[in-house]
Amino acid sequence: MSALVVTGYASLDYPVTLAGPVQPNQTTRITHRNPNAWPRVGGSPYYVGAAASRAGMEVSPITWIGDDAPGKVFLDACTKAELSRQGVHVLEGRRSPVCLLLHQNDESTACLFDPAFPGDETLTPRQIGLLNNCAHVCLTVGPGHLINHILEHVPPTAALYWVAKKDVTAFPTTSLASLKARASVIFCNRGEREWVDQGDLAGTIIVETRGAEGSRISQGERLDAVPASPVETADPTGAGDTFVGGFIGAFSKGADPVEATKYGTQLAYEMLERRKVDG
Repeated sequence: MSALVVTGYASLDYPVTLAGPVQPNQTTRITHRNPNAWPRVGGSPYYVGAAASRAGMEVSPITWIGDDAPGKVFLDACTKAELSRQGVHVLEGRRSPVCLLLHQNDESTACLFDPAFPGDETLTPRQIGLLNNCAHVCLTVGPGHLINHILEHVPPTAALYWVAKKDVTAFPTTSLASLKARASVIFCNRGEREWVDQGDLAGTIIVETRGAEGSRISQGERLDAVPASPVETADPTGAGDTFVGGFIGAFSKGADPVEATKYGTQLAYEMLERRKVDG
């Protein structure tokens, strides 16, 4: 099995479906809330890790939670998904990060994220050890002040996957050149592609997700497209990260980028279909 480390924010998600838009000084009725998944485990390290684990990788999320009840939900979910808990640092006396997902009736979603302890995150000796010994590492949205420190501990032989986000808090401009130079594969959406393309990316695989249209894979002058099967859902949270985890799992076993994209697309589709059933 290949060892994958996934860095980023943990989250406990509280998703609801609303009867209308959120407006000042007005009550908006909740039409759906699954009591069996409230909170629901979330955050990129979990979604990427769970999909990569399903693809046969040994996965260690590097993330931070509090020692509260939501934090226990996160740890239990990691165990169920067969993710190592060694890189999950529990901060004593602190609350865990949470995210309120408000799915409105116009198909838009308001995302309210409380990182709980922004700027207090540090790399523990155990987390550094995981980075030093990994064969694959995936950087997702997380504490921006740790990006350069994380990169310092990634072995030169390790494959690095960057889930790009145009967010200077998570990915400071001072880290972008190092990230782009080091990345083997960069994942971005259509709106972020122009931003990602700035700089020398010779030899880097760029996977651009385009929602229901599928994905485009760029390898130098080569461009491939992989279609997707649309899924009607009010809550697509985690689909993109599940896609990334599936891609990494297949790619680490020798699949070419197109086949890896197809596998990641299939895992994302299956995740959304399960959510329709589970609520």
